[in-house]
Amino acid sequence: LTTIPSRLVKPLKEKYQEITGQELGAHLKKKTSEQDGYIFSNYWKLAMLQLVADPVDLWCQALQTAMDGLGTDEDTLTALVCTIPPTMRESIHLRYLQRTKKTLVAHIESETSFKYKKVLTTQVRSPAEARAVALFHAMDGWGTDEKQLIRIVVGCTPKERKEIIEAYHEMYERSLLEHIQSEISGDFKTTLEAVFGAKPAPFNLEADVDALE
Repeated sequence: LTTIPSRLVKPLKEKYQEITGQELGAHLKKKTSEQDGYIFSNYWKLAMLQLVADPVDLWCQALQTAMDGLGTDEDTLTALVCTIPPTMRESIHLRYLQRTKKTLVAHIESETSFKYKKVLTTQVRSPAEARAVALFHAMDGWGTDEKQLIRIVVGCTPKERKEIIEAYHEMYERSLLEHIQSEISGDFKTTLEAVFGAKPAPFNLEADVDALE
């Protein structure tokens, strides 16, 4: 079991069910429960069951355990949040909501504070969502943090800007472009509008060199 890649856990369990007629997790639990006792915990059983658990469930379980109960295991929480695989992020958020009836971001916000909370809630979101939040706070309230707008907007690819626009609308039910246009003016406004309207240009090195000659 220790050599099975996490991506193969699900097909392995399905094949095991097909061949033996038994659910692998239940079969392991039955076999390893023979060592249960009143004094010592059966970590062998726990380890075996975790090895065949759904990877997304494992992440959710670990994140929840790090925050539930008295106090927060900040070292574990930091390690988990900063190493969530990008390909699993959306699934983890959805499963966490199903398991705990609260969003992962909301749970982190309730268990952390100050700069630490800001770092974790930014890291746990998708890049598009994190940038959308940063853009919102750059424009929300009195004044506009124009340097922050430049850092985020100019530093993204056209594809990333499109994703930010979609995330912003979903999170705040407002057009990002309209919000930016209402906060800035003049050449700066014209420049950002042009940046958002830019599309990837075809790249042909030989043609460009010929044109320069």
